Amino acid sequence: MKMRWLGTAALVGMLAGCGGNGDLAGNKDAVEDAAQEQADRFASEDFAGAYDMWIDSAKELMTRDEYVEFAKTCDLGGVPLEAEFVRFEGAAETNAVVRIGLGDFANSYQMKLEDGAWSWVPNDESLAAYSHDVDATVEAAKKAGSCD
Repeated sequence: MKMRWLGTAALVGMLAGCGGNGDLAGNKDAVEDAAQEQADRFASEDFAGAYDMWIDSAKELMTRDEYVEFAKTCDLGGVPLEAEFVRFEGAAETNAVVRIGLGDFANSYQMKLEDGAWSWVPNDESLAAYSHDVDATVEAAKKAGSCD
């Protein structure tokens, strides 16, 4: 009985730390791991999983189902990507720049520490596109040449 109580107490102690930013602020490895997870989800066409890593404000622009429909319609993903930490932005070290690339080609992206996890910040161009319904987003992507 005593061991069960100690195990429960330890679990409650661990869960009490959840939801805060804990040791993740300023943790380069945690940023890079989260960026790689985002890249892996996208590359493996787990678009719902990639969406789940977005910052909350981006999720307000497009639903999970809409993003999955958009990504599948435009045949995104499918190419293995590599992520690397670049730098922190700001003294609190809760915003970071990462590079996602394929071979010698890479782009810089933002990650933000939000609700106890490093989250993906879609770039301004994507956010503007996601502010429309999914049909308009697909149409805009087709016009831009990024959707077949």
